[in-house]
Amino acid sequence: MEKKVKEKLLNKQNEETGDVELAVARGRCGDTPWLNMTRYRAVSNLEQNCSDVIVTSSQFYIKGDVMRSLTEHKPRNSWSGHRSLEMPTSSIPYLSITAYDATNGSQLNTSVTFVASLPAFDLLETEIEQLIEGNVTKDTIYVTNTEYKCSFIDVTKASFSDIGCVRTMSNISGTVTCSCNHTTVFAILLSVKIIAVPYAVKICSYVTQSFSVIMLIVTFITLMHYRNLINSDRTIVQINISISLLLLHVTSLFHDVMLPNEVTCVVQAIATHFFLLTTASWMMTEGLRLHTKTSSNVIAYGNFDADNRNAIYLFIGWVAPAIIVGTSAGVGFSTSGTYMNPCYLYKEATKNGTNTTIRKYDICWLNPTTSLYLGTVIGPVAFCLGVNVIVALKVMLTLGKLKAQSQQLQPQKSREAAQTSIKYISSAIKALVTLLPVLGISWVLGFFTGVENLTASIVMMYINCVVNGLQGVLVFVLYCYRNNALRTVLENIRLRKIKKTNDINEMMSVPTNVTTTSQ
Repeated sequence: MEKKVKEKLLNKQNEETGDVELAVARGRCGDTPWLNMTRYRAVSNLEQNCSDVIVTSSQFYIKGDVMRSLTEHKPRNSWSGHRSLEMPTSSIPYLSITAYDATNGSQLNTSVTFVASLPAFDLLETEIEQLIEGNVTKDTIYVTNTEYKCSFIDVTKASFSDIGCVRTMSNISGTVTCSCNHTTVFAILLSVKIIAVPYAVKICSYVTQSFSVIMLIVTFITLMHYRNLINSDRTIVQINISISLLLLHVTSLFHDVMLPNEVTCVVQAIATHFFLLTTASWMMTEGLRLHTKTSSNVIAYGNFDADNRNAIYLFIGWVAPAIIVGTSAGVGFSTSGTYMNPCYLYKEATKNGTNTTIRKYDICWLNPTTSLYLGTVIGPVAFCLGVNVIVALKVMLTLGKLKAQSQQLQPQKSREAAQTSIKYISSAIKALVTLLPVLGISWVLGFFTGVENLTASIVMMYINCVVNGLQGVLVFVLYCYRNNALRTVLENIRLRKIKKTNDINEMMSVPTNVTTTSQ
């Protein structure tokens, strides 16, 4: 009986599948032996009344055309967002388990337990990469975890199912133990946890940030060209804010170019970190400058040497961020995974010290789960934003008092001078109050989406994309189009040109008149 069952099963499966490895055992109910094969160990858990039982098991690899017919029936979900992709792997064979009554050959209903030996991770590496590369939507795929799932082939639906099967133990590089309440053809599926960033988000980011870069270049060139005519220390701050924000957007645009290489990706992360902090620091410098202009120390500030003021600005805007970034990078890279976090696949592939072709990082940015990130990114940016919020509130209160006092000034010239000063400060505070939430919101969104936190929702990604695109436009509007000092300079230039043109016309018209009179 045992021999006939084995031959029948072998002939049937050889017709439908590839190589087959069989194991047959005979025992008593409740005391059946383990069946040992290359990849599996299996046992039936018969508890019903029977005297003699034959348990057969076979491991086999399904041919490609059969495999495709099974996977084609799996639901096709959207790639966007968080999801799990379950796929059979060619490295793990299928397992068929059947129990028969030895006396009459009838098939018995029984629960089973089987243990699968898992392949080395490098054998799965290629299959996971092929799965990602097969993404026809061009979405950016990040693998966050992999695990194994116990399932079986549901012949009625021609697909995989896990009904009645549970995974009791798993180790990504060891074994997985499954318990099922029925016998059939079982499969160990590789469940790949992914996050997909839609291709449209990438396009949106490239378009909006490129537009921001163009507007920031225009702003920088304009302010540099007219800085001597404007003759204000505020212009120095505006120029540096424009440069810093411009470089931040440029580095962001080159992110995907720098990503594949480990060294360039590290440079990209450090550069992004630095320009983020410099932008926040120059925004804070603008706030502190306004605070000093409207405080009781305004006279001392005015008498302070311009070179010394600029030296302080440069230290706050460029040197202090460089110290923070340099220190954090030095400390972070001395401890693996503290500054930048290698991607999941890379860590799994190199767990045993083996080499891999998988790129080391999914994103060129700091590890957002560490205290180093909290202390050198969120902390400094939050501090700069907080200082500016306090300064904005204080300056607005001061402006209210100055407006009330200016109405009581005598004579008329003094009142006009005070109102001019108020107009200048009002323009500056409006720029600060307007720019602060736009930059602040984008920074906050960046922390949650990706200067790239991969747990972000798709909606947040699009919001961040649009807000980032507004930055350059808004800076241009505030620092050029709505800049009263610059508009005054341009108006004076226009008037001088008109006057010069009129003077030339008058000079050219005099000889004509004289000649006409002589005749």
